[in-house]
Amino acid sequence: MIHEFDIKQIYIKYYQSLCLLCLRITNEEEISEDIVQDCIIKFWTKYQGTNGPENIKSYLFKMVYNKSIDYTRSPKKKTYDLPIEIENSQEYLNFYFQLDLNQLQNALETELQSLPQKCRLVYQLSREKKYSNAMIALRMGISVKTVEAHISKALKHLQGSLSNYFEKI
Repeated sequence: MIHEFDIKQIYIKYYQSLCLLCLRITNEEEISEDIVQDCIIKFWTKYQGTNGPENIKSYLFKMVYNKSIDYTRSPKKKTYDLPIEIENSQEYLNFYFQLDLNQLQNALETELQSLPQKCRLVYQLSREKKYSNAMIALRMGISVKTVEAHISKALKHLQGSLSNYFEKI
């Protein structure tokens, strides 16, 4: 009879060679591991508490071989036994995206505070309040060229200090 102890022994004895067989067919390591684990679990659930097949090794190898061939023929190759449901993975990604966004926003606020007062004010009027350069110049009593210089200075400073938050392309 096949018991829990036996399944552990089967796993230890055959797992690596079954993965190699599957890998030769699929050329994908993770998929091969998934297929082998799936086959061992199906074998265990089918034969748990029974005597099982006479030759366990050839049975498992044939089972893995057939699953591997099925996988390579499948038009949905890349979606084999996804461990996380799409809905859960989307929530997970949204959580980490929001976390990164909050960190970036905090870093932006910190860097804005490090700018000189006039430069920061020009930047905030331009980017946050959406004022035109001419309106900022009129309001602050400076030239449009000075407004442009302040905006350029602020953008260069922010680009340099926040560059670690963006991937280089």
